[in-house]
Amino acid sequence: MSLYPENQGGTQILILHMAQQQKIIQSTRSGVASLISSAAVGKVLNFGANVLITRAIGRKVLGTGSLRLDDLLFLGPLVLTREGLRRAAYRSNTSNANTQQSLINLTWLVAPATVLVALAFAYVMFVSPPAEIASAGDNNVNDIDKYHRAMLYTLLAILFAVLTEPVFVLAQSQLRTSLRANIEMFAVLGKCLAMLYLTVGLGMDIEAFAIANIVYSFIPLCGYWSYFLFREKRFPRPKPLLRAGVPVGPSSSSSASASASASASSFPSASASPASPSSSTSSQWCTQEMQDTAVVFWWQSVQKWLLENGEKVILVFIGTTMQQGVYVVVDRLGSIIVRLLFQPAEEMTLATLGKLTALERSSSSSGIITSTSESTNSGRRVSSMDAHATKATNNREVYYKNHEAMTEMIHINFSGWLLLLSSVGLTFASFGPCFSHLLLHLLYGATWSATSAPVTLGWYCVYVLFMATNGVCEAFVQGTSTSKGIGKYNRWMVVFSIVYMCAVCTLLPLFGAVGLILANMIKMLCRIGVCAVVYIRPFFRERGRTKFTLTSLLPHYRVLGLFACSFVILQCTQQWVYMPAAIQHIQGGNMSVRVMAARVVVHVVCGVLCLAVTGREVWKHHGEQLKELLTRGEKRD
Repeated sequence: MSLYPENQGGTQILILHMAQQQKIIQSTRSGVASLISSAAVGKVLNFGANVLITRAIGRKVLGTGSLRLDDLLFLGPLVLTREGLRRAAYRSNTSNANTQQSLINLTWLVAPATVLVALAFAYVMFVSPPAEIASAGDNNVNDIDKYHRAMLYTLLAILFAVLTEPVFVLAQSQLRTSLRANIEMFAVLGKCLAMLYLTVGLGMDIEAFAIANIVYSFIPLCGYWSYFLFREKRFPRPKPLLRAGVPVGPSSSSSASASASASASSFPSASASPASPSSSTSSQWCTQEMQDTAVVFWWQSVQKWLLENGEKVILVFIGTTMQQGVYVVVDRLGSIIVRLLFQPAEEMTLATLGKLTALERSSSSSGIITSTSESTNSGRRVSSMDAHATKATNNREVYYKNHEAMTEMIHINFSGWLLLLSSVGLTFASFGPCFSHLLLHLLYGATWSATSAPVTLGWYCVYVLFMATNGVCEAFVQGTSTSKGIGKYNRWMVVFSIVYMCAVCTLLPLFGAVGLILANMIKMLCRIGVCAVVYIRPFFRERGRTKFTLTSLLPHYRVLGLFACSFVILQCTQQWVYMPAAIQHIQGGNMSVRVMAARVVVHVVCGVLCLAVTGREVWKHHGEQLKELLTRGEKRD
């Protein structure tokens, strides 16, 4: 038996928090697998459908339907208003009833704002229709009517998405990734089937994009609400908060009282006093912490949307529909890996770091650090001052052990995901430009491979490397920083916007669509630099890792060298082996089919060999780190 039984409480809290840490790691790790597997199925279906749809409709319809209706009118208002709250949900401690209810209240509060933003977007697009439709005049009234009907259908899809948001955010805050993966897979399947039937089967054009978005919004609406209404027996409606946070689910009386006291200190009521008769409830609808976090992330989501979709806005209102069509084809091909692997990994990285950080802050405020003062101020008296000192020292040791374990977990998860995604990005940057022409020619024929699309796609593959690195770095910032730190990053976003606009104005007239990609690369490089120097390095050094360097996060120098050698070798085979055969084929030259096929095979075989050698070197130097990333939760079970 311990001489100081009070210290056993601190040790038990430490064990409890370590168990919660492992639960978070396991949930997010399985969440990545679920999201990637569902995304893989959805992307295969979506990719096949897009190939058929692109061949069935012209570049003009593709640019208008995808950019105007999908990216701007449909996704624009949704991302601007809901993305901030989704990010805040990952950082919330949902074991508290008030935190969960704050999320639900905020989603209902945002719903009218989303509709108003959507109406504003629709008005702008109504008064500024595509140039080809507007210039047709009375000769093409039918196209104008189709365009207006498509806008109305898109607004209906937005309404369905808005009604889904309260249950979606609740599921996301609880890390119900399997539920999300299944629903998203069926939603993508429904959208693909609707698009194929409407375009290939019925011969519809621009209206097909809007009707497919209705299907895409309606399936999650039914799926999430059915789950919470019939399985959870819960209706997430807006209502005032409880005066003190009550833990969700069964718990012991001691933990409940601790959680309640922590919630009362962290989330004070704005209108009810403890002595009032109606002190059990309050007119407060959102905790101050959740409100501050959501506001910061909302402002950040507006800036990020403008940064990441600026080129689309420019193309829609300045570029031609032919240029929009080329951009859509390149963006769809280049963003496959982004949505298949990068987006789920970034979301789960944010969820892991955000939940771990929230757990550490709750432990330091309620369980471990305060245990010293609580036990000292309690009614029990200890006969010796040495006993108080020993107990305080033991409690501090418990806290620092938890602090060190948390730092190690954050470092392993962040460095592991950064290594994995940057390796994938290096693969695209080294191999993608050498095979972009062949890929476009096989999928869409000479109609697309004879344009500037192959060069644009090649530069987009290099851009993938920047997106991979930036995504994980920003997930780290959003998951570990305080509201003040995120607000500071939002001010940096203003600087990024200025740099981006200057780059666009300079590079777009010189290089066209490639100039837009180069401007995005400059923007991403600025964001990566600020994340690394201002946030990542200080974070680890302030937590005791004085020898931490940013270069320790990079792949091994031999791995980087092999990627560079592969790029040079494949560029040589492309220019001297593949491209002469491709030009002869497009121009109808006298080169035989057998010789053309042999040249293509030689180019592809060289790429496979380079990829195999580089992959072996990656596994040789980083295999153990990647295995630890993916199996850490299982080992500790």
